Amino acid sequence: MQYPHDTLKQDGNFIIYELPEEEIFQIVYQEMHKIVDDEIINEMDGPERGFSTRLTFGPDWYDVKVKIVPVEGPDGTGRMVRGYFVELGGKGTYPTNRPEQISKNILGRLNETKTAVRVTSFKKVDYSRDRDRWKLNVAPSAREPSKPPSSRSVYDDLRELKKLSDEGIITQEEYEQKRKILLQKIE
Repeated sequence: MQYPHDTLKQDGNFIIYELPEEEIFQIVYQEMHKIVDDEIINEMDGPERGFSTRLTFGPDWYDVKVKIVPVEGPDGTGRMVRGYFVELGGKGTYPTNRPEQISKNILGRLNETKTAVRVTSFKKVDYSRDRDRWKLNVAPSAREPSKPPSSRSVYDDLRELKKLSDEGIITQEEYEQKRKILLQKIE
């Protein structure tokens, strides 16, 4: 049993959703989570991003993959539009209607955003954010290295500020304002 579906082709048209990347990832994750109960939802990372899960019932299984695809194309007026479409696929031995439910829920939520744009053609483009930058969870991804603390001090900033003032890059008034802010950090 296989289930391919995407939100791109609707009523003979190409429809993309002009949403911020973070928002479309959140919508897809939330709608998947509503349907798959307690199954684990995994992040798909790499050239194609999205989510996947495995539904099981005894010896039967069904893998669901939901890809979020960044594209751009001209609308009817020729304006270039950047947006996303969602592609859902799956296969397995477990007879289930959950992929259809996931697809309907995602399409419903996307249409609620009122950001659907009909484009005459499209091409795939790069994601706008580095991977994991939409962060559905509050905690950073375990795959991200932690950033070392900044080694600059307020005193370094004050010296740099004075140098900018002495070289005439900033006005005396700007210097005094910034200096006051930096000195408050010391107190």
